[in-house]
Amino acid sequence: MFVRMSALEKTGLLDEGFFLYFEDTELCFRMSRKGFDSVIIPEAKIIHLGCPVLLQVHKIEKIAIREKSRFLFFRKCYGDRVARIIKALLILKQLTRLVSKANKKNLDTLKILYRS
Repeated sequence: MFVRMSALEKTGLLDEGFFLYFEDTELCFRMSRKGFDSVIIPEAKIIHLGCPVLLQVHKIEKIAIREKSRFLFFRKCYGDRVARIIKALLILKQLTRLVSKANKKNLDTLKILYRS
């Protein structure tokens, strides 16, 4: 992600409240509100060498971190009401998955969504 210094001066840096996931999305949301545009350059290639911290984190914990950040994003950018609606829709989606394919991963994900 490349960001002009003038944009960061007007919108601020990445929000440290996000441990991982959605921090860039939230920054782009704030930049958009200040009149800046986001552009995707499909020809650009980036090699991501991984995140050493995530190598030590169990997959279920990664899901929990992602969902916590997702709800933080919606709460911060759209308010508590929208965040609760998104959470309810994701729980409904996960319940549907659990009914169609009952397994431990789907059940664990549902528990994470409920607790987030």
